Amino acid sequence: MGFANAPAAWLSGVKVATADIEPAAVTTCKLASPRSIAILGPCLLQTPTPAEGVLTYQSCGAAEVIEIGLCAGDSGSSGTLTVDCHVGADSSTAASVFGAGQKLTLSAGNDLAPQVAAPSGALGALPDNGLLRVDVDAVPSGTVSNLAVWVVLRQEHVG
Repeated sequence: MGFANAPAAWLSGVKVATADIEPAAVTTCKLASPRSIAILGPCLLQTPTPAEGVLTYQSCGAAEVIEIGLCAGDSGSSGTLTVDCHVGADSSTAASVFGAGQKLTLSAGNDLAPQVAAPSGALGALPDNGLLRVDVDAVPSGTVSNLAVWVVLRQEHVG
């Protein structure tokens, strides 16, 4: 517990032992931790079709993609649902976080079976003020519905 820099109003009536005081733990201008976890989504597509930018995000501070996930209520009867995630300084420089030829997939018939993947190496690095874009590249035949897509980021604090 850290109370050394907490405003007096926060501590009204609170008894604190000396051993509980850590000067760097509480500040009034920024969070004590330099990073936080951000979850983008879930983006719910009731009847998904191949589309670019089903989920987009422009970062404020550098970030790192930790995980991309998807799940479908009904995943079709034949084929594979394919999702890709791109990051870069802007849309023209955005590249897949999975590397060449790799994508997040869900085979038809795997209803309500979440699929998650981590980026390949440093490909998940999102620059300050950079762009993240999730695309649905392919949809299986048959009924495909209630597709949820999410991205987990480790975000740098700014300010």
